[in-house]
Amino acid sequence: MDAEAGESGHAVPWEAESRMITETRSGFRPHTMELIKTQQVNVPKTYEMQQLVRAIQYDSQVLQQRFSASAEQIPIEHVLANALHLLSSTTKAGTKRIFYITNQDDPQPGPGKQLAQKACLDRMKDFHRRGIDMEPFFMSSKLHTFRVNTFYAEIVGSYDDGITDDALRPWRLRQMQDQNGGKRHAWDSTFKLQELDEQISGREMPKRVIFDLLMDLGALSKPNDAQHAKSQRASHWRIHVKGYALITEATKDMPVRVSSYGQENPSDIYEVMAYQHMYDTKTMQRIPAPEVTNAYTICEAPNGPAQVVLSDEEVKRLRTFGCIPGIKLLGFKQQSTLHFVDNIKHAYFLYPSDMEQPGSKRTFAALLNSMLSKKVYALALFMPRENVIPAFVAILPQAEEVDADGNQLVPPGMNMVILPYTDDLRDPPTTQAQHANDDQISKAGQIIDQYLRKAPFNPDAFTNPALQHHYQTLMAVAFNQEKPAYQDTILPDYALIDQVRSPIDTLM
Repeated sequence: MDAEAGESGHAVPWEAESRMITETRSGFRPHTMELIKTQQVNVPKTYEMQQLVRAIQYDSQVLQQRFSASAEQIPIEHVLANALHLLSSTTKAGTKRIFYITNQDDPQPGPGKQLAQKACLDRMKDFHRRGIDMEPFFMSSKLHTFRVNTFYAEIVGSYDDGITDDALRPWRLRQMQDQNGGKRHAWDSTFKLQELDEQISGREMPKRVIFDLLMDLGALSKPNDAQHAKSQRASHWRIHVKGYALITEATKDMPVRVSSYGQENPSDIYEVMAYQHMYDTKTMQRIPAPEVTNAYTICEAPNGPAQVVLSDEEVKRLRTFGCIPGIKLLGFKQQSTLHFVDNIKHAYFLYPSDMEQPGSKRTFAALLNSMLSKKVYALALFMPRENVIPAFVAILPQAEEVDADGNQLVPPGMNMVILPYTDDLRDPPTTQAQHANDDQISKAGQIIDQYLRKAPFNPDAFTNPALQHHYQTLMAVAFNQEKPAYQDTILPDYALIDQVRSPIDTLM
């Protein structure tokens, strides 16, 4: 059994893992052996595990000597309790998973089977309360096909929803108990390993909240006099929203600066840090940081450039215009007035939260439904954090979409698009181009039809070959393995292009 815990609160995501084997003669629990304590994944421990696997593959006696089987059967509920104990010791963890690997579909036959299943269900409830997921890997052999419904169907079925009286529970049990159909592969170890390999190779980044702000919807009432107008911020209607980045360019991780200076062994390296100091360009004398300020050049003068000197606080006031972090609603406009070219950055997805402002979800839902019915978008002023230039944004409503079975395809919410300033706009070139005749337009349409994809583009089907090669090379170097060859998996299908190029030859 493998137990792992992932932490998503760091700048670089990391995973902690441990290895636990049951049905052995010794260990940290009766008939349980802990190979690796719960710790961050590192190269030495992983390399040690790889060497152990190679030794077992080369000589089966290593397995019998290192992990000799116990004559006494360990209760399955004790196995789950031991795994729970391992992961409970990991305090800082964003996700926790248990990989349960077994080839015994009836581990506890006999009169005590129902009591054992009930005890396992209690352990599953403990997993659910502590936010622990379990991934079962049920293994079949040529002589025996693993039958889920013999012992584990009720256990895994109750864990799927976390509640034993869920309305979907009978359907899930039928899905697991159907041994003749194609649904059994959901618990087959072969398919589970393929899914796990795809998850690892895909390097999916954790979904984090980009900003957590108050959205100002306007004043609750008009102030009666100038004195109350000054304190209008306290009488404004605000809701709490969180912003998510639905798409972000995946890049290579930045390397860490290291050095072996002063070490006898060149392989003993340590991390180094960079410090910044200011020097006078004429005398090269070091200047203390508090004595350094900001100067902006206005124009060139005979005695040198004319400069305006501003303090850090003055620069901050010029950048923020007195705004505070948040989203301030300015008004509404028809969606027809918003153009595609106005989107200059990736949009943010807004979703409400009642943690700090109770009633935010209800107010957000009412505003969303009203904007959808009137086909308008909101114009707002957006400032994500301190000392950032505010930006005008367009907040587009997004309706919920579900399939025929009621499964959610698109969540309800709002998309916030960063709008450009006038200085950001560029006029297209005014060079007059030649106009195509009707025959050329018709043939060009045929070319487009030939190359048009019937299915929509799915980015989940394509991985970045450069990133994949980079991380595969790092892994090979770390484990002293042969470096992999570069494989470009997104090259065009030139054979198919040659088959459909006849309209192009006709046009040429």
